[in-house]
Amino acid sequence: MVLFDQEMREMLHLDGVLSVCLVNWHEVRALACYGADDTARAPQAAALVRAVVEGPLEHGRTVEDMVVTEGGHHLLYAVLDPSGLCVQVRMDRAGSLGLARHRLRCLVEQARKPPSPDVRRERGTPAPAAVTTVERPVLVRVLNALRELSTGSARVGEVVA
Repeated sequence: MVLFDQEMREMLHLDGVLSVCLVNWHEVRALACYGADDTARAPQAAALVRAVVEGPLEHGRTVEDMVVTEGGHHLLYAVLDPSGLCVQVRMDRAGSLGLARHRLRCLVEQARKPPSPDVRRERGTPAPAAVTTVERPVLVRVLNALRELSTGSARVGEVVA
């Protein structure tokens, strides 16, 4: 998440970008906002994203991003599926809309990638353990063997429910 925050801040260096916010559109609140304080726009962002993502326009399609032009600025929205988060970028009309959309898509792609094992180790997060399935009879034998070790005597025919 630190890398994502840094990339959100770097978007402010683009010509015309006024603010970059991470919005939880399920809970209708801004989680982080850089540049101009646009936290009050979270309900608008949530309503717009919900209308498009859950509305009749979606109909089995994936929404990548949206651009809304109002007054003297553009509002760009990119949905981070299925997290319930979106990135909102407010930019001046004089800025490069194409470049901002490109950087926004790169930001979203970066957010969707799982962190590399090296990044997890740097953060102190253990790598996920491999998931394997074990059959019930094997588990029963292991549990019975552990019980034998603790009591020192064998229990023949013992079954764990």
